[in-house]
Amino acid sequence: MPLLTYTLMMMNKKAQKQQQFIIFQELFPLDHSCAVCGKIKCKRHRPTLLLENYQPWLDLKIPSKVDTSLSEVIDIFVKHVIIFKQTLNKHFYFRF
Repeated sequence: MPLLTYTLMMMNKKAQKQQQFIIFQELFPLDHSCAVCGKIKCKRHRPTLLLENYQPWLDLKIPSKVDTSLSEVIDIFVKHVIIFKQTLNKHFYFRF
């Protein structure tokens, strides 16, 4: 029985490492050149991160109430900034 649980634990760790390696390959593909030296397979420098592959916001779930509240807050903030800027522009010393 202990051998079976040990085997299952090792299989789980191996699957986790394989999944991490797949994610690492997506973010840092080997066929792209190094940002420092320009070589395709550079082992000296760190690989460059492809931002097209790193998009953590894709699986983000935001409730509709939070979304509408944030939208209202941003709208109010932008309106106040525009009004403040207009009052500054009317002042003589802030004209360009």
